[in-house]
Amino acid sequence: MKKSDLSKTYRIRGEFVEAIKEKSLDFIIETKERIEEADVINALIYKHLKGINAKDVTKYIEEVKKAD
Repeated sequence: MKKSDLSKTYRIRGEFVEAIKEKSLDFIIETKERIEEADVINALIYKHLKGINAKDVTKYIEEVKKAD
């Protein structure tokens, strides 16, 4: 089994879903090609996952999740 065959479903906050949809549409307009929302999310993870640290996650939890 290839790594690309593995997948998992994650819940995304509603506010991020709207931003992802908007980005996807922006990219479609820019490139004139279909850009799937999943590709936007995967590109974001691909670009930033290595640089994130525990402090970033705890800051997100405090500022975003606990604000609800």
